[in-house]
Amino acid sequence: MELYRKNLKIRNSGPLALDSTGGGVAGGLDQPHSIIFDAADNMFVTGNLSDNVIMLPSFGVAMEIIDETGDGAGNALDNPTCIDVGDNGNLYVAAFESRNVFEITPSLGITEIMDGSGDGVNPFYGPSDDCLEVEGSDRIYVLGTTEDKVFLITRQVE
Repeated sequence: MELYRKNLKIRNSGPLALDSTGGGVAGGLDQPHSIIFDAADNMFVTGNLSDNVIMLPSFGVAMEIIDETGDGAGNALDNPTCIDVGDNGNLYVAAFESRNVFEITPSLGITEIMDGSGDGVNPFYGPSDDCLEVEGSDRIYVLGTTEDKVFLITRQVE
């Protein structure tokens, strides 16, 4: 099968990478929304309605790296819409319904780095589509949906 988009010829080059089972992970994959690859060619996909992020390693088996429990400390992940990866390999996920942003390290440490309070003055009502951009390893930009703001999160580079 061949598809054409914007004058580019796209060929079906292999089997389906992921389906609603999410590669067999417990939470499955419901309404995939965003996709990104890291420097090691691992694929990350947000499940908008399954409230998770699935990693499909370049070699290996799919695994759920964050689910609806978020960081496990009471900060839930609900309706993840955006994902990006920093130069240091950290993954960043922004969620619409839970109005927050998580940082996930390569060792799978999960930290909420922004919540609905935004910057303390301007609330964060949730991200818009294609809302997250990481510059290097320490500057994370997040577009808000309704507040017409761009938030900058800076992280300490170790």
